[in-house]
Amino acid sequence: MADLRDYQSKSATREVLGCLLLNPLLLVDYKVDIDDFVEPFHRLLFLAINNKFSADATKLDGYIIDSYLKENHPSKYVIFSRNNGIKYIEIAMNMAEPENFESNYIELRKFSLLRDLLKQGIDVSDFYDPDEINPNEAEKKRKFFEDSSIDDILNFYKSKLTMLT
Repeated sequence: MADLRDYQSKSATREVLGCLLLNPLLLVDYKVDIDDFVEPFHRLLFLAINNKFSADATKLDGYIIDSYLKENHPSKYVIFSRNNGIKYIEIAMNMAEPENFESNYIELRKFSLLRDLLKQGIDVSDFYDPDEINPNEAEKKRKFFEDSSIDDILNFYKSKLTMLT
């Protein structure tokens, strides 16, 4: 099976996490799930953001997340520490462009969908192939992926499955 970590955008992940840290209220209008994140560190950060938001926190920073994880998830805190969590949060918050949240969110969700399809044994190389060596083909797939909505991707695979039956 493919390494699911190859099916992500680290920049979109950082942007989404940074924006959620700056404005946890985004979780009201956008469906973000822990499975939208691949790396254990990113999953842990999202868990902390989501749980703090669920407890009515509307302002977050590295120290709040650090304290939360230390107190509530001490066995996973080592992941946060090993990845320089406070520094990562500072960088993510400083680099976050809230006006670009929507596009980064969509990219995050599209990669999440591709990983879900991969887990079901579906070849997603029509949209994304991290092992593609032909630069022209890689660019064509990147453009196809970027130009496709989540519904486009779903409909593409539904039609492929329909043709098989």
